[in-house]
Amino acid sequence: MNGYASITPGRYLDRGHWISPGPGPGVSEGPVADAVEDSCDLVVERLP
Repeated sequence: MNGYASITPGRYLDRGHWISPGPGPGVSEGPVADAVEDSCDLVVERLP
């Protein structure tokens, strides 16, 4: 899915579109910020 064992599919929402980041090796501000930025880009692509 993402290369990080502590980033798993969303716990309570659509598992295909949401993630649940948790503490773990390699998970820092960088990968989480990248995921947020990618999500924002996807939303902007679909705006009219």
